[in-house]
Amino acid sequence: MRPPLSLRWRAAAAVLLTVGFFCLRGGAQPRSIMDDSLFTRQVRLGLERLYDLDFAGAQAAFEPILRRYPDHPVRAFLPGLLAWWRVLLELDVRQDHDEAFFRLMDETVRLAELRLKQNPNDPDGLFYRGTALGLKARLLANRDRWLPSLWAGRRALGDLFRLLRLDSSNVDLRLGIGLYRYYAEAIPDRYPVTRPFVWLLPYPGNRQQGLRDLEWVARYGLYTRTEAAYFLTMIFIEYEQSPARALPYVRALRERYPNNALFHRLEAYVLFSSGDWEGATTSYRGIWARYGQGRFGYHVRMAQEARYQLAQIALRSGRLEEALEGFQETERLAAEREPDSPYRILARLHQGMTLDLMGRRQEALAQYRSVLRMPDQAGAHRRARRYLQQPYGSGA
Repeated sequence: MRPPLSLRWRAAAAVLLTVGFFCLRGGAQPRSIMDDSLFTRQVRLGLERLYDLDFAGAQAAFEPILRRYPDHPVRAFLPGLLAWWRVLLELDVRQDHDEAFFRLMDETVRLAELRLKQNPNDPDGLFYRGTALGLKARLLANRDRWLPSLWAGRRALGDLFRLLRLDSSNVDLRLGIGLYRYYAEAIPDRYPVTRPFVWLLPYPGNRQQGLRDLEWVARYGLYTRTEAAYFLTMIFIEYEQSPARALPYVRALRERYPNNALFHRLEAYVLFSSGDWEGATTSYRGIWARYGQGRFGYHVRMAQEARYQLAQIALRSGRLEEALEGFQETERLAAEREPDSPYRILARLHQGMTLDLMGRRQEALAQYRSVLRMPDQAGAHRRARRYLQQPYGSGA
């Protein structure tokens, strides 16, 4: 069974699209914030700290920029990045930070459009409007608001291609193009509900070309190698079903940003999906330990996931007593802290499966019947009915 990990990470793709245009060059272009060495230095420092989930350090690094540019779109955009990462950390748990994020992105768009009224080709106006709209599109897609997501994405693409005309030689700008090419084909294939809206897209998708673009940026990009590695990791595990291709990218992310809980979770999932039980065990135990220490970003859903996956590994390795204890602990944690969690019913189902393997059929039947009285998650009801008829592991 595939882990019921909330891989709405599909929409966390574009998490770092924000940085993709920071490398616009000066020269014949109009004067841009990106020509300011203070901006370049501080935004790089702030982003490195942000990716490692040092929010206070990121805010401190961004402060000189905000003081120097009080009327620039960056005034709203950089605080919006902090809100965006808070959204990502609990994307599948709650929506507490959505409102603040949307408000800051809307303010970024408003300030950018003031610049574009004076100069339609203003690079800062195009960058910040396009990036804000692109990030909005991704979160709207996360929340299954497909039509407004497509409208926002369409507007963002217009700005992206205008930026490319300003500097077509910039390798880093291929990040945004690669993401568009890939997802414009992959998302309608994966989520048929979006197909009626494909006509809204201004350019056709190209899945393989998009991958080549992203791999090129991951190798040769000056500013966006980290972003490209992150996107490729998610693409390979969710859309391409090739965790082996994701592994080198996620390992690089974990090495560079060891405090990022999202990257930690991603590494554990890739190792699990690759069948590397030893590596996955080490990674999930690390997540469980950090949750117990109260480390930032390691929330209760992540702890449930870690405990559940460790029990899965024990089950697949034949350590039945350990597996049963792990599934019971997962259910207790969910019941105490998050009663609606999908891990609660899945842990109950797997207790029945483990009891069947232990020859404790009557106890297993009681678990399967109780599953049918709970909300369905990930096909748990269908499986419980099957195992009521034939014990798990009997070959049925």
